[in-house]
Amino acid sequence: NTVDTTWVIDRGVHFLNDFFEVGTDISGVAVDYCLAWFAENVTSPIWSMEMTFDGGRKCFFDISAETGVILRCMIFSNGTSFADLFPDSFLQGESDALGPIFRELIRERFCQAYQSSMSHYEGIKVSVWPTEEQGAINITMTDNGTEHLTVPLYIEPIEGIWFNYP
Repeated sequence: NTVDTTWVIDRGVHFLNDFFEVGTDISGVAVDYCLAWFAENVTSPIWSMEMTFDGGRKCFFDISAETGVILRCMIFSNGTSFADLFPDSFLQGESDALGPIFRELIRERFCQAYQSSMSHYEGIKVSVWPTEEQGAINITMTDNGTEHLTVPLYIEPIEGIWFNYP
């Protein structure tokens, strides 16, 4: 009995395509179904996915099995600069892959891509924007009520990007 994981893979691929300024060459994907454990023995089913792309870079996603929301994401650069994934931002950032302007532009792109990934929920308005300080983003969801979260987002252009990893 094979489980169709196409939608999980599509979710990750669409997010990366929205996030990066250039296309990626995905060379491998592994998907596992598991339970995430929270306080007071609360569990939630998630899909955990690993993607290999562009010559050895890695991306890891945890995606809610119930809603399809990207709960966590890590992107590892494999020791190379992210400048080739964000060529326009690299030039706007004064061609400095470690500079604050380049990091801020990547953070803004992440917010746009994450907001776009949440736009398929009918009746729910989602806004995502950078916090004043580096190291986090704000997420607001409005349907019958409003929920506001501040979630960690760390960007180290030679090492990786970590979303919602404390």
